[in-house]
Parts: sequence; structure tokens; C-alpha cells
Amino acid sequence: MNPLTSKRLKGTWSTLLLPLNETEDIQWDGIDDQLNALAKAEVDGIYFNGTACEFYSQSNEEFLRLARTTQPSANAKAYPFKSGPPTPTQPNPFEESSKPANSIRAPSR
Repeated sequence: MNPLTSKRLKGTWSTLLLPLNETEDIQWDGIDDQLNALAKAEVDGIYFNGTACEFYSQSNEEFLRLARTTQPSANAKAYPFKSGPPTPTQPNPFEESSKPANSIRAPSR
């Protein structure tokens, strides 16, 4: 995992929308479908969990699952991704620490 620097930040980034059902539960298969579609579209990066302030209504478990679902897809396709702002109680899903999960991450190219 490499930090995303200004030299590597480029192109068109897409947002990963949070698909909810009628009872406002996350539709996890919708996340996978979006990640696959974005990979096919060859976007330059993905921004998730912050475009509509959805992080306020997520549990820590949902936040972590979303981050950990996005990371392998981004790493496999070698595009960077960025998490939106977590709530203060949400741990960093990519490190074993209590630091907030709002760091930009980029896979090695």
C-alpha cells in the first residue's frame, strides 16, 4: 500500500454509492456490482463513504466491511481509493490501530 501523492493523483475518480433497501440496510451485492462496473470503466480512482454523508448512519461494522470490500477490488485493479470521513469512533480498516480511516491509499503500480 502506497500513499497517494500529488504526482500520482490524476484523472477521473468515481464515487461508490451506498445502495440501501427499503429498510435502509446496505445491499452488499450492489457494492460488488458497482466495483466491477467501475473497474470496467477504467476509472483512475474511487472515493467512497462520504459523498452523501452516509457515514453518520453506519455502524462501525458496516464502515469496516465497506472499506474492506473496496480495498481488494482497488488493489486487484491497481487504482487508488479514498475513504470519506469516518465517525470519530470508527477505526482504520487498513491498519491495526485506532487512527481514523481517512487516509488516502493507493496500490503499487
